[in-house]
Amino acid sequence: LGTARPPVSGPSAGLAIAVAMLSAFLNIEVDPTVVMTGAITARGEVWPVGGLDYRGMGKIEAALSDRYARKLIMPRYNYERLRGFDTEKLLSEKDMTIIPVQTFTEAAVEALLGFSSQEELMKSLKKSFPAQTF
Repeated sequence: LGTARPPVSGPSAGLAIAVAMLSAFLNIEVDPTVVMTGAITARGEVWPVGGLDYRGMGKIEAALSDRYARKLIMPRYNYERLRGFDTEKLLSEKDMTIIPVQTFTEAAVEALLGFSSQEELMKSLKKSFPAQTF
């Protein structure tokens, strides 16, 4: 039997997977109102992904279809390209906030419950993994 959905491929779930792994390591919940997309590098940089150029593209539609989503975390590069389109207005009408990020730690602070700054996150990491250098 076939499926109506196209196959999923590419790095766009990298940021979400990295945040989920950090959540598991630290035993801290991810905010259930957050949706995110972004490629992530080994250095923790969040890189752009396709499908965020204009309204009607898949990732924006997916964020809007989740009735519990209130925050959309996306690469800053993609966010800056939305300015000429109605995407940001459409998301705000749906009570959703766009959070542009450039680094993994920025995204983690926004996505994980209990952190209000990157410094708090780093302290928690150092406490959980004292032998590591961060």
